Amino acid sequence: MGASTAVFGLSGVYVAFIILNYNHLAQRPDKLCQVIMFLFISLFLSAMLGSKNIDVLGHLGGFLTGAIVGNWLLPCLEQAEDKKARARKISYWAKIATFIWFATIIGCFFLFREPSSMAGKLLEVSKTPIPSETTPESTEPTETKGTDE
Repeated sequence: MGASTAVFGLSGVYVAFIILNYNHLAQRPDKLCQVIMFLFISLFLSAMLGSKNIDVLGHLGGFLTGAIVGNWLLPCLEQAEDKKARARKISYWAKIATFIWFATIIGCFFLFREPSSMAGKLLEVSKTPIPSETTPESTEPTETKGTDE
């Protein structure tokens, strides 16, 4: 449970690999077919086996993060200099997109989240005074007047 977002991240990395190395993969149709089949199977299984409890935004976030970071980290396997220059340009813009993406995610998390109902209770508990251990309550035995018979 919970690994589906990572699988969509890998799907995004595969899309980045296709973007960076399309001509390289076009010359090797078996490798291009493997990548496209992985993408197709992961998207198909997600759509067909999904239920109402699927975190669609988690999948989307994993896919976008994989695609952006994949363009940043993956090598360019192209031989031509113009293709390598294109890959460097894509990598440069992917670095900028990565910064913007993570800044947006962190900003949205801190700006738009709603505190849970327990947050107020935790604040109330934290404001109650804690009895000090240095001033114990009186522990002397109390004397009771008894009747002597």
